[in-house]
Amino acid sequence: SSLSVVMAYLIIIKLVSGWNVSNLAKQIGGIVGALFLSYSSTFWSNAVETEVYGGAMFVMLLIVYLTLLWKERKTTPAGERLLILIGYLALLSIGIHMTVLIIMPALFLWVIWEDREKLKDIRFWIAGIILSLVIFSLVPFLVGLFLGLALSVIGMVLTRYDRRWVLVFALLLAGFLGYSVQAYIPIRSSQNPAIDENDPRGWKRFKYFLERKQYGQTSMAARAMTRRGSWANQFGAHERMGFWGFFREQYMSSKLWYVPVLLGLYGIIQQIRKRKREG
Repeated sequence: SSLSVVMAYLIIIKLVSGWNVSNLAKQIGGIVGALFLSYSSTFWSNAVETEVYGGAMFVMLLIVYLTLLWKERKTTPAGERLLILIGYLALLSIGIHMTVLIIMPALFLWVIWEDREKLKDIRFWIAGIILSLVIFSLVPFLVGLFLGLALSVIGMVLTRYDRRWVLVFALLLAGFLGYSVQAYIPIRSSQNPAIDENDPRGWKRFKYFLERKQYGQTSMAARAMTRRGSWANQFGAHERMGFWGFFREQYMSSKLWYVPVLLGLYGIIQQIRKRKREG
């Protein structure tokens, strides 16, 4: 969680780098913004307990920061290496918590908006779709992954290693290597530890575990679209559920909640004015 705060600071500094203000003002803004994150109630609660969310938040912010770095290097080989690293970290992060994947659709859209070559490249779209299958079902993800790898190898050979085919191959391979962290689960389960939920040592139980069937038979994506609470409760101030209730209570005191909200809105407006695409 401490590293997450550092990443938040670096992201803010990167986002305001194009603003026509002094370096001191940028540094102060970065520090203030990072400390707002640090002392918000949900983040603080996760930071002081042995839970997955601190690690997940760090990887999320790291991926966002790497995407900002990619934007500056998008036409260079270094930029493509950053995309490969992002793909690796996204699939690796499932070993912490699948929450990290919530940022990936937005970042994918930003990449194809910033780089028109990738917007028109069906190969890049296919790679993104294959990697996203991991949130729906295990078998289609693995089948798509290996078919994509085979197809990209053929494409590389036929085109004498065209960099676009190489990028697709590298993205899929990096995603597979990141996802391979899940192999730890059956290995550890086979040693019969004291806590061995679902006993996922065989393929059937391992598949059940990876698809999170212990939380219900529908996929995570399907469950997200059919939540049990009403829309009013989900977005209102309903206890332990409502978004507005959590959002309102984040900073210091409910009597001052509007201060960081107004500062945040002002920052968004200024970012749109000064650096429209990032805003």
